[in-house]
Amino acid sequence: MEKILNYKNTPTLKIKTNSLDKLLATSMPEALNIYQRAHLIKSTAVADVSHNDFKIIFGISGEISGFVVCKANLENVTSNEKRHGFLQGLFVESMNILLGKIFTNIENAHSLMSYLSPPKILTTAAQQPMLFKELKKFEEAAKPITTAYSLKIDQDIIECSMTFEIIQTGIIEV
Repeated sequence: MEKILNYKNTPTLKIKTNSLDKLLATSMPEALNIYQRAHLIKSTAVADVSHNDFKIIFGISGEISGFVVCKANLENVTSNEKRHGFLQGLFVESMNILLGKIFTNIENAHSLMSYLSPPKILTTAAQQPMLFKELKKFEEAAKPITTAYSLKIDQDIIECSMTFEIIQTGIIEV
């Protein structure tokens, strides 16, 4: 079984909670052009959680370790199945690009190297029991930090959120 969360034997840094908030906040772009037709724009309000949210997870390993759960509310965007699939793929690619940008900004500003795992679609604990067991370990040790973006493509606006769960084991000041 493939493991996407690699926190054992990984050198990590302890980051004070307020410093972690600041580290992420200063590394997140206000806007990001994904493709010519798609743009991510930082939002001030996190969308309400829906039971039907499309969720993906990225593992983080390196000097910062943990995971990021990204959610998109595609419920009200389209009823066209082909368009829905396209928007799911675009959401996954957008989150991958955004996270790459965030962690590149962290590396450039603070010399902290981290790696992202390929994204995995999150379904249910019943369908992915080992993954949810691993996630539970992180959730017990980390303080979640959530931010929001709007993904704009053509006439659609998809409200997205990213929740960072980062294990903290050393100290830096930002």
